[in-house]
Amino acid sequence: MAKEVKALLKEHYFEFQAQIQDIQQCRIMQKAELEGIDYEHASENNRNIETNGGLTDQDQRFEEEPFWDEGEGIDEAWKLGITGEGVTVAILDIGFTVDHPELETNINKHLTFNSVTNNADVSALLFHNYIGETIHNTNHGNDCASVVAAVKGNKMCSAGVAYNSKIAALSIGTFSKGMPLKTIITTAGMCKGLAYEQSKIDIYSLSLASSSPFDDMDIGPERAIRIGVLNGREGKGNVYVSAVGPIGNGFTNSIFIITVNQIGISGTIFEKSYANPGILISSFGKGKTRTDDFMFTASQRYGSGIPCNANFQGSSAATPKVAGIVALILQYRPDLTSRQIQHLIVRCSNHSDLKESINFMRNGAGFYYYKKNHFGFGYLNVTKCIELSNTVTDIKEQIPEEATFLCELKGPRNSSLAILIATVDTLNEQLERVKTTIHKSLLEYISKAVLFSPMGTSSVLIDGSEWTKDVHMPMKSNAIVSTHFWGERSAGRWTLNLNGRFDNVKDYSVNLTFTFVAPKEDEKDENTRNSDRLLQN
Repeated sequence: MAKEVKALLKEHYFEFQAQIQDIQQCRIMQKAELEGIDYEHASENNRNIETNGGLTDQDQRFEEEPFWDEGEGIDEAWKLGITGEGVTVAILDIGFTVDHPELETNINKHLTFNSVTNNADVSALLFHNYIGETIHNTNHGNDCASVVAAVKGNKMCSAGVAYNSKIAALSIGTFSKGMPLKTIITTAGMCKGLAYEQSKIDIYSLSLASSSPFDDMDIGPERAIRIGVLNGREGKGNVYVSAVGPIGNGFTNSIFIITVNQIGISGTIFEKSYANPGILISSFGKGKTRTDDFMFTASQRYGSGIPCNANFQGSSAATPKVAGIVALILQYRPDLTSRQIQHLIVRCSNHSDLKESINFMRNGAGFYYYKKNHFGFGYLNVTKCIELSNTVTDIKEQIPEEATFLCELKGPRNSSLAILIATVDTLNEQLERVKTTIHKSLLEYISKAVLFSPMGTSSVLIDGSEWTKDVHMPMKSNAIVSTHFWGERSAGRWTLNLNGRFDNVKDYSVNLTFTFVAPKEDEKDENTRNSDRLLQN
């Protein structure tokens, strides 16, 4: 295949000259996983909701207010008439039951697309020979769509966060037909989904993640997202929301993606939660509120008398919930850009009344972040976002400016400790994300890495408990992004403390790349105009 491609390029060299920027082989996304499946209790919960049209105690319990956690302000927004009207959310998954009564009204049939078969058939797969083992995977698209836009008031399964929004059902992969069931998502299928109808879709929600650390994003999906942010939604930018993966994951590292994790019951750490400093926000992923351990979603077995599932949870559930909240915000403020939405999310986040509230720290800009890397800035309150929506309109550019600085090894090092310093004295702007790029020959020997800002904020980039089990896996990337310094000023002394086994390390190359809010034109000087500068100390 590679020879055929080369021959084609040679034959059409002058036709393609100056048009091809990069070529990358299409690959199956390694260990791409659909998150949020509770296998242990799935069978029991499904038996509980074989209602055949009748209501169980759990159904009646859901019909009670609040529908969603009071801390997220969703029910309160509904009372203000904010229900997602006029907003379209794309769910990128594997299969949907588009004629299910919970979904049919809100699925835009003109925006259903299967990027594998290149047609409009996005039917959820159902392997009858393995019905008990497969239903929980193959229903994943219905689950996510239900959280965003399930019909309200039909007394069936649930009410979506943005129950008057529309769903673009995009099937981007398939399943293997053997057991154990495996997801098959290619980068080509992913790219088609991310780039699909960017002028008609407002939000793209991806409840999937790679389970491999330092698995970079391929050029196709990366550029599809970049074009969407620049040109989508009439130039205001498509909003991309994704479930979190392990550290170094390309989707979590992206400056264009709102990365979401789940919060466990009563604000605990969910047992399958990833620790990642790139998380921006979280939501309650175990149930509809912080104290529930279930949520109802549309089942593809509706025709067999099983209208609902009650086994959906995790970051897969938290991600469409955040996408639904963003849909509510965009109904109220459709003029906000994708980047303004990110700033608004940080400003309207909350961490009160969680069992883990004590482990939130205040950064130098006054924003509280979770120091153990599971929750980002906490959870969203939609009504607070509405109240603060005017505070982000001064951020005009869709793409932040960047500047990179080199870290230098300071003082004596030993076999288990190294300290690197970067002194930033030509840049003093308001930060968004900080990306730490560590030479691969150094990275594989690190058991813990902590970055300290000039304002005293600390961010744990690598923790041995999360990293050592994967240390021998091949790494495509060597960058770790942190959101913990959001809003701080960049100038001053940055310190990176490394613990590990460094006996054989010869290259201690580390770069810090800052993304920041560009100063106003009258505040810019020659130093801040140059976003490619390197400072060596």
